[in-house]
Amino acid sequence: MLQKSYRFDARSGIGQLAKAINCGDVEKLHQVWQQGFCDIEHFPITSDNYRHLLQTLVEAYSGYLQRMNQSYSDPLGQPESMQHKAQAVLTAFSRCRLLCAVREGQFGVQGLNLRIERALAAQKQIQYQDEQWYAGRPIMISQNDHALGLYNGDIGVCLPDDNDPNRRLKVYFELPNGQIKAVLPSRVPAHETAYAMTIHKSQGSEFDFTLLILPPNVSPIMTRELIYTAVTRAKQRLALYADMAVLKRCITVKTERASGLVERLMQAED
Repeated sequence: MLQKSYRFDARSGIGQLAKAINCGDVEKLHQVWQQGFCDIEHFPITSDNYRHLLQTLVEAYSGYLQRMNQSYSDPLGQPESMQHKAQAVLTAFSRCRLLCAVREGQFGVQGLNLRIERALAAQKQIQYQDEQWYAGRPIMISQNDHALGLYNGDIGVCLPDDNDPNRRLKVYFELPNGQIKAVLPSRVPAHETAYAMTIHKSQGSEFDFTLLILPPNVSPIMTRELIYTAVTRAKQRLALYADMAVLKRCITVKTERASGLVERLMQAED
């Protein structure tokens, strides 16, 4: 079992919170929030805090959108290549992410992605008018496409191609080898907008600033393991939007793995 995290300091608020969740220790969880750690914040679910979440995301995502609208030259005065620019935008986008426990509703991925788009558009950060593709749209692939070399979970950002006279939109992905791949929107396989993503899809990722929102009603999928996964995606800062009663309930529920192996072994012995 992994006992040491290299993503964050075990003595940090994130580290102490993760330990309490992993142990299912409700008393320890309460103590962590009382210690005033500067890297973790908690916001109960209220209308004001929901608006606060959206505004926080507008500010957090402004960095990659500003980089999208900037162009630089190399020391010889040559314009920045689209590969270099796309990589910079993707890196900036990867610093922050909103994680959701559920997919549907105002606390789920689908509802929050739509609300984040509208909030960014209201602040004139993106030119979004119910169009599927627009400059700055982040997406996550949801279906493997071996021909294109794109796979479930890959993140891309839609950008205007500065090297194209018409500045056509293309979706840029960073491949595992570090190379940048550009794909026309019409060729992108099944995907979804990725300002918010499910905790499940975030496994293996890490973000400097992680925001986590839990619905006010507990569902069977909201287990200790799921919350632990979400919290441990954070490297430097975590903002949790949830009712404390819901969080405490979640960390006392462990995932039940019903493989049927024990039953089959018992049958074999009979």
